[in-house]
Amino acid sequence: MFLSFRIFSDIAMIQLFVWIAIVLAGHSWVQRIYRRRGKAVLEHYYKRSFYEAVAVLLFLLSTAILFFLMYCYEYYIPKP
Repeated sequence: MFLSFRIFSDIAMIQLFVWIAIVLAGHSWVQRIYRRRGKAVLEHYYKRSFYEAVAVLLFLLSTAILFFLMYCYEYYIPKP
């Protein structure tokens, strides 16, 4: 019950709508770049090498930072 109350609180809903707006704006921006310079962008990324290990490490690092911030929010930030 408490978890559902926290998920659907006003602050959480506002954050959800803000993130949806940011994602839609970013998606339209990327689509505009690919529409104008699609072949040049693809050639640029074709010349770059992709390392799966770096991608996994970046994902794990971002997840660890997220968990750390959640922990800090739960225990160190004073509640009103």
